[in-house]
Amino acid sequence: MTAAVAHMNSKPTADVDRTGFTAQVMQGGDVITAEEWDSLSLNALEENPFLGRRFVRADLLAFGQRGLRIVTLRDPAGRLVGLVPYRPGNLFAVVAGREVRIALNDYQPEGVPLIHRECADGALHAFSDLILSGAVPSRWVFPQVGLDGPFLRELRAVARQRGLLCHSEYRFDRPVLTRMPEGFEAHAEKVIGKKRVKDIERNLRRLGELGSVRFERATEHAHVRLRLDAFLQIENAGWKGAAGTAFLARAYHARFARFAFGGATPGEGITSVDSLLLDGVPIALSVNLRSGGRVFTAKCTYDEAYRKYGPGMVLEYLVIRHFYAHPDDVEMDAATTAGGHVISGLWNAKRAMAVVTLGPDNVQTRMAIDIHAAKYRLRQAAKRLLRRG
Repeated sequence: MTAAVAHMNSKPTADVDRTGFTAQVMQGGDVITAEEWDSLSLNALEENPFLGRRFVRADLLAFGQRGLRIVTLRDPAGRLVGLVPYRPGNLFAVVAGREVRIALNDYQPEGVPLIHRECADGALHAFSDLILSGAVPSRWVFPQVGLDGPFLRELRAVARQRGLLCHSEYRFDRPVLTRMPEGFEAHAEKVIGKKRVKDIERNLRRLGELGSVRFERATEHAHVRLRLDAFLQIENAGWKGAAGTAFLARAYHARFARFAFGGATPGEGITSVDSLLLDGVPIALSVNLRSGGRVFTAKCTYDEAYRKYGPGMVLEYLVIRHFYAHPDDVEMDAATTAGGHVISGLWNAKRAMAVVTLGPDNVQTRMAIDIHAAKYRLRQAAKRLLRRG
């Protein structure tokens, strides 16, 4: 698709205009052009490449529509200033009330919708008016939202004005890499620690005894596709392949990966792949998505034949060194979900994340929040029991 991407088949089902901004629920037709979707992504209040055109298109091509709907928000001039994809909720949501979640698959760890930074207030007022009109479900769940980000700040302000409840829960911290003014050496000493740095550099030397070792960041289209193929093969050869959770273990997931990360047109420059090379062959790789000056580390893997050399940790160490040497990279986001991550001890900052529920300030919404919280506690308790077993 070059001119449009939504690929849906019927007319809009709702149109609300109270402040000069409009909100529509799109179910069909090529209703969102590539140009306006890309422009919104570039000017979003918070960067989210996982809801960019290529990622959403990859989801549709690999997994099908699965009831996908998209709320589009437009300013008085008709410019696209908001995009909120969603799908109908699960059985509980249907039985307990009108509730939906923003549409995310397992590879989209960022639940902030695309809202234009210049007119977030007007766009979110139109969105709240759409909810209050009854044209869409009354409760909305946004997983993986930054607690300190501008989207949640704007959403809370609009919710107060419109009499809606905006509730956050299930907080966790996501690792973030920011640039310390003292430079890489200070980062290595103060954040990573002398002992761990010594271990990593020893592994670098040991790898150097096997052959030529170097770091590489692939950004050119054909090079990215080449390294992505290596990533898929190495991931599938390891424990994820054995467990059936690697991309290549499932045909639809492999198709998604190739579209989402490698399906860019030449010159698009969204995906990069970092590699630890031994004699020119990747033994550890991480796949990144760039949005502005922010780099999201979407996936990583390593060749388990070199496990004793800690290739994943070595690669991460070199990624941090590269980050400090290239000031165009403002921040790196680990793009992780809840739970510990090995890079937590290597990166120097954290981003507080949560699940956000927006809906009428009534007993039904509060009851739904309580039920979700109880289910979450049960899942966590089950996980603890499994770990003990």
